[in-house]
Amino acid sequence: MLIIETRSHPGSATRFICFLMATPTATVWDTKTQTFHGGQEHRFLKNFVEDFSVTTNYLGTPKKALDAAREAISEVHHYPAADQEPAKTSLAQFLWPQDYEKHHARLLLGNGASELIDLVVRKALQKSGQSPTWKGGPWRVQYREYQRSAETNGFTIIEPSDKRKTDMVCIVNPCNPTGEYFGIDEMKRWIADNIADNGTVIVDESMQPWHSPQFRSDSLVSEHAFAADMWQKHQVSIYVMHSWTKIWSCTGLRVGSVICPTASHCEQLRKIQVPWSVNHPALRFVEAVVQDHDYLEETWRETPRLRAYLVQQLETLPACKDGHWEFHGEAFLSWAWIDMRSESVATKAVNLARDAGVPVRSGAPGYNCTQFVRVAVRKQADVDPVKQDESTTYSGKASYYEVGSGSCGETDNDSELVVAISKPQMHNVVILPSASCVAILGPNPNNNPRCDKKVYIEGERGTTVARIVDTCPTCPKGDLDVSPKEKNGFQEDVDRVYAASVEKLEFTQSMEKYMAIYAILAKLERSDHTTWIRLKQQLYQREFISHLRDMKANEEQHPRSSRYSRYIQRLLSRDTGHMDPESDSFNEGRRPFAQTAIVVTRQEDDHWINMIMNRGTVVRMSLAEHQRIAQSQPQFRRKSPLTIEDRI
Repeated sequence: MLIIETRSHPGSATRFICFLMATPTATVWDTKTQTFHGGQEHRFLKNFVEDFSVTTNYLGTPKKALDAAREAISEVHHYPAADQEPAKTSLAQFLWPQDYEKHHARLLLGNGASELIDLVVRKALQKSGQSPTWKGGPWRVQYREYQRSAETNGFTIIEPSDKRKTDMVCIVNPCNPTGEYFGIDEMKRWIADNIADNGTVIVDESMQPWHSPQFRSDSLVSEHAFAADMWQKHQVSIYVMHSWTKIWSCTGLRVGSVICPTASHCEQLRKIQVPWSVNHPALRFVEAVVQDHDYLEETWRETPRLRAYLVQQLETLPACKDGHWEFHGEAFLSWAWIDMRSESVATKAVNLARDAGVPVRSGAPGYNCTQFVRVAVRKQADVDPVKQDESTTYSGKASYYEVGSGSCGETDNDSELVVAISKPQMHNVVILPSASCVAILGPNPNNNPRCDKKVYIEGERGTTVARIVDTCPTCPKGDLDVSPKEKNGFQEDVDRVYAASVEKLEFTQSMEKYMAIYAILAKLERSDHTTWIRLKQQLYQREFISHLRDMKANEEQHPRSSRYSRYIQRLLSRDTGHMDPESDSFNEGRRPFAQTAIVVTRQEDDHWINMIMNRGTVVRMSLAEHQRIAQSQPQFRRKSPLTIEDRI
């Protein structure tokens, strides 16, 4: 996510939070039957970068547990364990490290917390008399699935401010989305004051594991005596709900659990639970993830710091200062609930974020909090601010040189950014967000041979990039073909790039005639400089350049499309040996690149583009095809250019 301070005109006071680029979105919710929830828009955003709409762990899915789930796929020809073991025991040991055997029988796993919510509400309905009543927590708003389930099952909804005791109460603590929090003593008092005898209580503690290593002690997980006393004296059933998909970032896998007041209560839920509701990969995931102590230690250590950083950066925005935004939520939580004081500002922020491929959660749908926005905690690199004004000023050390027939260049090792101007007739900006350099390339749409430099940079090679000028004196109209979105994308990468390394490339005149080509090699996966040098020589000098020369010699004998096709097929063929990632000369089978070198051409004959970026080598494709690949294959999203207009 980039936090952008913008001015539409000089001197204008209009400033707001801005996220780069624009892509249409789609509505996927059936509002007649479903409650709005975050986490869906990434499916429809061609330029998706990061999801700030869901409150999952910023670390992503734990690798060891994910590997265990992948391995379980090979066993899907078997039914999952009917007793949910050994995952159930593993989770019980995680919840009660000292005496899990005493409470194991009270624990039930489900296909996410959503399934278990419905089971408990249905069971509570059986206990209640006619016209049962339901009340939510004391917060302004909370997770709506509890109320939706209660309404669907015939409960009468009572406002939280109503002092009457009700047949069922459901409280989310810590509260999602508001971030409000009850300590354990406050929680027990609230339950006693609001639940009627013979009633049912659900306490959702899905966000409690973020609290600290001591999260169990300030939780109903450890309040066995209180739960037993409420059952024995008042016939009040207290259920503690957990959605484990948040803390372990596995929302697509669906894993939840409920701690029942007694083993008998657990058996009653099992009777109405769909058989095998938790699939085998999910069970294996749970079994493995509770052993990943390092993951939780990093979560507890870093989440408060990253949340503070997110809030700090948002507070620097003039819109925040002028609008007196208010940030809600405990410091340990994985999101910030922001009161922007204005429905129009909140709507604009949500729309800009969606268009930029970094969706945030609007407070309007589902919560009816029209001036609120929820923003999830993510890595610092995804939150680093880039300020934009009309002057289009950039910061960061850069190397600048031209690439063309007979021209080449090397970067300084300490350069943060590489700016390469290909000539003649090159304009467009193409950026790979995760690569280690930036290339500016593309055709001059006016095909003006007088324009030999299409972007002007103030500063010498290896100095600070002060400005990219928007006009070119030698062009007829004086305008460069660099759209604001492309300039913003270029600006974004100034802060993302760490060290640049660019191979010398030699272009024949005939190839310049057909291809605006600049290969971008990413950093080595393990920083093996010796292998890096050897592979550069093999991949480019011996194979790449020599084959371009062969193509020039045979230019008159082959049609263009077949010539390009044969070139790519040769590069991707195992017959070339050193081009094969699995061969000995390719570092003994280890793929050497963290990214793939990519060739973007101005040709539109891309019918054979399906040979995609999976071999650590060079692939030719158009910008349009690049976008289609990034949309359909998530693992390549970070390789997609930030420009979205196919002008090459």
